Amino acid sequence: MINYNKKHLAFTVAFIIFLFYAVSLVFPFVWLFNNSFKSNTEFFKDVWSLPEQWLFSNYVDGFTVSIKNFTLMKMMGNSVFIAVVGVALNMFFTVCAAYIFAKFRFFGRNFIYALVITFMIIPTTGSTPALYRFLVNLKLYDTYWGLFILQSNAFSSGFLFLYACFVGISPSYAEAAVLDGANNWTVFLRVMAPQAIPVITSLSVIQFIGVWNDFYAPYMFLPSYPTVAVGLDLLNSQMTYDTNYPLMFAVMVISMIPVLILFVCFQKTIMENTVAGGLKG
Repeated sequence: MINYNKKHLAFTVAFIIFLFYAVSLVFPFVWLFNNSFKSNTEFFKDVWSLPEQWLFSNYVDGFTVSIKNFTLMKMMGNSVFIAVVGVALNMFFTVCAAYIFAKFRFFGRNFIYALVITFMIIPTTGSTPALYRFLVNLKLYDTYWGLFILQSNAFSSGFLFLYACFVGISPSYAEAAVLDGANNWTVFLRVMAPQAIPVITSLSVIQFIGVWNDFYAPYMFLPSYPTVAVGLDLLNSQMTYDTNYPLMFAVMVISMIPVLILFVCFQKTIMENTVAGGLKG
């Protein structure tokens, strides 16, 4: 009975701690959503009260607000284009690299693998001047393709997950395909990669959300085509003079809707393939 009471007490304390943590995460979004329906005068009058009159016009104006000669819809279009193409390129190269390292033995394999792990630990911020110079010399600075090249990194964190996934797939599938006359490329595309689709989907969704929220790369390397994340920063600076914070809150809520819908649609896939901090195939 004593052990049971101690265990019950431990679970109760843990529940209270996580409950407060969950509230701390949700509360800012609730506060933001609530104040996005107020008038500017009402917002400055009381930031904690419910709106006296729910102004949906803030959301209508949010779609048409001009930020650096770009509307919110244009910036969302930029974000979608960059995220879709960037994630597709990154996942293609990552899947290829993970499969090669998992299923083939070649000279220097272990050294390259150790080098990849090492460079994942080192912060990449210090390489910004070199990346800037690299894109300028190739005349790709401030172009979509320049940003796509930077996003096409085969050795991101997704490489480790996919490497573990391919290692866990039995080689008997590939051997059977080879006996039927399939070459390495056919085995990869039609036998091995389809078995990793749940992992690839989970990683793609997570990376899409990361690219959508990325401020640093588009701000540094694509200044003429602002994304939603860059646009929110510009709008925040613009509010220094306009001081229409409810409008800014409405724009922020609108910018979160696509990633929320994406996460809700693929939540089951992500959760089913995420176990103990890793992804399973």
